[in-house]
Amino acid sequence: CLYLVQPTAALQFNFNSGFFFQYAVDESADRNPTIGTVSVSDAQGPVQFSILHTDFTIDSAGVIKARVQLDSEFKSSYLFDVKAEDAYESVEGPVFVLVNDLNDNSPAFDDSSYATSVSEAANVNDLVIEVFATDGDSSQPNNRITYSFISGNTDNTFAIDSSKARGTITLAKAVDYELVQEFELVILAKDGGTPALNDTVILTVTILDVNDNDPTFALTSYSATLNELVGVGTNFLNVTVTDADSGAGGQLSLRIMDGDSIDPHFSISSSGRITVATNLDRESSSNSDSYSLTLVATDGGSPARSSSVPFTITIIDANDNTPTFTQTSYSKSLGEGTSTGTTILTVSATDIDKPSTVNSEVRYSINTTASVHPGSFNIDSSTGAIFLVKSLDAEQHTQIEFEVTASDGGSPQRSSTVPVTITVLDENDNSPIFRQTSYSKSLSETVSVGSLVALTVADDADGGKNGQIVYSFLTADIPFEIDENSGEITLTQELDYEAVQAYTLTVQAEDKGTVPLRATVSVSVTVLDSNDNTPVFANTPYACSIDENQGTGVLCVQASASDADLTGNTITFTMTGSSKFSIDSSTGEVTTNGALDYELDEQFVLTVTATDSGIPTTRSAPATVTVTVNDLNDNFPVFDQSQQSVTFAEDTPIGTELGQFAVSDKDSGDNGALTVTISDTQGFDSLFDIAFVDGTATITLAGE
Repeated sequence: CLYLVQPTAALQFNFNSGFFFQYAVDESADRNPTIGTVSVSDAQGPVQFSILHTDFTIDSAGVIKARVQLDSEFKSSYLFDVKAEDAYESVEGPVFVLVNDLNDNSPAFDDSSYATSVSEAANVNDLVIEVFATDGDSSQPNNRITYSFISGNTDNTFAIDSSKARGTITLAKAVDYELVQEFELVILAKDGGTPALNDTVILTVTILDVNDNDPTFALTSYSATLNELVGVGTNFLNVTVTDADSGAGGQLSLRIMDGDSIDPHFSISSSGRITVATNLDRESSSNSDSYSLTLVATDGGSPARSSSVPFTITIIDANDNTPTFTQTSYSKSLGEGTSTGTTILTVSATDIDKPSTVNSEVRYSINTTASVHPGSFNIDSSTGAIFLVKSLDAEQHTQIEFEVTASDGGSPQRSSTVPVTITVLDENDNSPIFRQTSYSKSLSETVSVGSLVALTVADDADGGKNGQIVYSFLTADIPFEIDENSGEITLTQELDYEAVQAYTLTVQAEDKGTVPLRATVSVSVTVLDSNDNTPVFANTPYACSIDENQGTGVLCVQASASDADLTGNTITFTMTGSSKFSIDSSTGEVTTNGALDYELDEQFVLTVTATDSGIPTTRSAPATVTVTVNDLNDNFPVFDQSQQSVTFAEDTPIGTELGQFAVSDKDSGDNGALTVTISDTQGFDSLFDIAFVDGTATITLAGE
């Protein structure tokens, strides 16, 4: 019997109650390494080996080799079967291959370099950074990594802990930015293999300066005085600020604060140069005469440190504001009998320059050169009260216009003027009078809404409001409106002659006197008819039925139409659709022009048109008349042959077809439904059968 054996039996082991051939081989960079040898016993003749795995081969001597490079990190063991067979039998056995790990992978840091920063205020044992390296080997100690410093750790300032997977770097001694600003450390990562493999990386540690000094102003407070007209961009003060820190902690930024916000009127540069940022206006400032500001200096440290000093700016008032009247104009109405010395009105102007100074003191005067009626009025220069000094006469002047000037006491002086209008009121002793005793107008009923109907004008000899007229209607429920100022009458609704043919309007003219006077006038409006209505048929659509073969003049229908217009409403009828009918143009009667033939025309659709007699254009409307022609039995059945001869043998089978005739009738319905029979006076009709289907009569032999 054939057996598989292993030359070194000590390598055999029991696995799940069976024998295995076990081999151990180191991972190697070599391809096709030899694994081991198997042999057989009791073979009868030559033995052929085979292996059931694609990654291994076996030769005729039983030597097992790998087809691939073995890598413990990729696969650490293999299990497969080896088969041996001679000329009579075969045997299989399991093979287990263990791939031994070698230290063939170096540690590798997870970054090409490291960089971090440490404040000079950091404490001993504070964490600086963690570095990390990996080793591709699959087992210890080949993949166990330890970390250490190679160089750069001056005075052992840093410590590194290798007890964990990461290299934890901490501060071993306090650092001082003023002594050393940066450390460049070389770190070694070494595995535990034999021989050991390693990797190095550079760690850059930057020491951060601590911001421990406040900015310092050269003075404890600052002040300046500016004229409010000083130009934008004017440099009026320079301040000096220093900071003992270095780097960002010594770099300063300056700003001007007004309470809790940045003041927009002034700006300060990084060098301490203070300038005017916007136009100054003492009158618009909430502090009017001065600004109480704060200068703030902030360094660039983290956290930043700052200091501040008070900054006061005094604004000198300039006469840059003109007196302004509280109104753009003044007006007053006076009766012509007003007494002299009467105060008629008071004008008022303000100047927003600094109060209680000549710049804001206002004086009033009347500009006599711009007066229509000089000498009638005077003004109190201090209060602006205007009073009458000369009696008024409405018949000479109904309106008096002059200007009042308000001037300040500044230098140069500034002033403004305002127009004053005095209206002299007349007595209301004249009634309005219309220019015509009556008005009349004719309008087509198609005139557009908004069209002018008439212009009623009245005159009033009084002046002022006594002579101002308001127009209105005394007539209600009318399609017109009147402009109360001009007396224009316009159309507000469409007119309809068929509803109303004329309107009589009463227009009132009323003046605006305290006790108003009024007058009225009559306006007659005649509505002219227009052809604005289309004829309308009654009982449409029309239909009738007429038997065929009747003569001329048979009445079908009588069309009827009406027109809502009161004039031009005579209707004329016309018709189209067939020459076999005619229509009476006056009565609308539709009649035949001759006999109708159902077999030619079963139905007619006619169009009747009703046209009115409007001027200048007519209007028309159509209606449909449907005429149905009734069929009469006025056609005989017709054979397609007048006779037919058939010869057949005496032994012709019963049912044999002997002949056919086509039979038709032009009538429809029952009139055209045919029955075909055989008739013979000699008594032979029983010898034949006849069938009539779809217009064809078929004769067949029936028997003796």
